[in-house]
Amino acid sequence: MVPDGETCLLLGVDGGGTHTRAVVADTTGRLLGQGGSGTANQATSGAATAVGAIMNAVQTACARAGCRAVDIAAACFGLAGLDRPGDEDIYAVSGRALDLRRAPLLVNDAVIAWAGAAGGRPGVALIAGTGSVAYGRDAGGREHRAGGWGGPFGDEGSAFWIGTEAVRRVLRGLDARDAPAGFAARIAAAAGFSEPADLCRLGRLDPGRGIPLEVALGALAPAVVECAEEGDVDAQAIVGRAGRELADLAGAVVTALSLAGARPAVYGLGSVLYRPGSPPTAVARATSRHLQAEWGLCLQPPVHSALVGALILAYEMLAGRSPMPDLVAAWSNAQ
Repeated sequence: MVPDGETCLLLGVDGGGTHTRAVVADTTGRLLGQGGSGTANQATSGAATAVGAIMNAVQTACARAGCRAVDIAAACFGLAGLDRPGDEDIYAVSGRALDLRRAPLLVNDAVIAWAGAAGGRPGVALIAGTGSVAYGRDAGGREHRAGGWGGPFGDEGSAFWIGTEAVRRVLRGLDARDAPAGFAARIAAAAGFSEPADLCRLGRLDPGRGIPLEVALGALAPAVVECAEEGDVDAQAIVGRAGRELADLAGAVVTALSLAGARPAVYGLGSVLYRPGSPPTAVARATSRHLQAEWGLCLQPPVHSALVGALILAYEMLAGRSPMPDLVAAWSNAQ
């Protein structure tokens, strides 16, 4: 519980497939310090790298906030690599190593995305960053997740998927199995190659470079989306398929929770859909068209960020109740 009249410190961590962000805030609405580092997805980068990223981000946030980790009253870590029961043991190491006063709440990053996007209310969060996943809850607290299975088996519509589809299209054109891809040179340049044929080398990255394949291919997605915006038909086809795949993820959650009649809000998050200060991407628009046509639903920006979602869940763990809307708004406005 939050003692009357006492200000407590909260810690939120958003550990994604490419970046990790941490924030220290207090129960009066002040955001005191932030920190960042690389990927926290142990499934793609390994346990040591993922735990190290979390610790670096948290230590930086605490240093900027002028506090120690032991001063934190409650913490929530939303993590892209937390999928199976055994994964929690990997990430629990970070909480112990940081010497937190209380073990952090460990959840998949889709959960903090939903908490921030919907403000803790019923709805669906659709996340498309390096990977893709949809997560939602109904008014009774039932939850369902679709996607997030990782690059080789899923992550449809994600940056990784878009980059992979673009490379496949370029290489098929070089084979003459399809017409030459008009965006071949642009995609090669985005990958740091002068020749499109060198794109095949992305599948042979030296692990010593420390670049997960999902991240390397995901880095090509902005170039694909830019080409689509400029009218390239191959890029537009990939973007259109990405939108359908993402809409299907959200639709699966709506169906599983029997929410279709309630017309739930579907919130889009992640760099594939929305970039700060920019209008919805071509993928967001394609996703919204498919959601509207097939489900009668609209894609909308999140109410708050995933990092604020982590603070909401940390507060709930501490206080046993949801934070007041004005407190959440204060955290969000301070970012």
